[in-house]
Amino acid sequence: ELDKFTFSEKTVGSEMGQFIERRRASRELEQLFALSQDMLCIAGFDGFFKRVNPAWQKILGYTPEELFSVPYLERVHPDDREMTIREAQKLSSGARTVHFENRYLAKDGTYHWLQWNSTPLEERQLIYAVARDITELKSAALELRQAKEAADFANRAKSDFLANMSHEIRTPMNAIIGMTELALDTELTVEQREYLSTAKDSAESLLRLLNDIL
Repeated sequence: ELDKFTFSEKTVGSEMGQFIERRRASRELEQLFALSQDMLCIAGFDGFFKRVNPAWQKILGYTPEELFSVPYLERVHPDDREMTIREAQKLSSGARTVHFENRYLAKDGTYHWLQWNSTPLEERQLIYAVARDITELKSAALELRQAKEAADFANRAKSDFLANMSHEIRTPMNAIIGMTELALDTELTVEQREYLSTAKDSAESLLRLLNDIL
């Protein structure tokens, strides 16, 4: 009987230790959940959020109760809903989500770009997910793309300008030089030859200047 009591006491002590350890681990997870700058959530296969961390309210403005009250798809941008449904179906079948992006409506009426990493827990019909707000990154990428397009347009305009200048200015200048050379090969007075030589020298000088500019 003493041995049974001792064994029972050890069992209770072991179970109590495990309980305390689980409580400690749970508190640590709670702190991590609350402190994360990323948007952590648990969603059900039924399409509703079950739990969210404070980052959701900080970034999107909704209280947890507001997020729990409607299916999460309702606030997904209309253009992104179809692909979001397909991604949710993949999660329901056991696949993980890595770097999936969509737009989510904030309380102020704007849309935020979110990047998702998710994993399903099929036996509990739950999805554990992390969403990162990448709106500023998207805006920066858009600005960079627009700047590149503007630079490409400016380069094309410059190339077109130089091509036009080359044709529209060099062609008549070469014609002037050519005609003066032909005129100089004819019978001329000294004064006429002097005038044409001056015109030819000036035209050649101007053409060299244009070539340097172009």
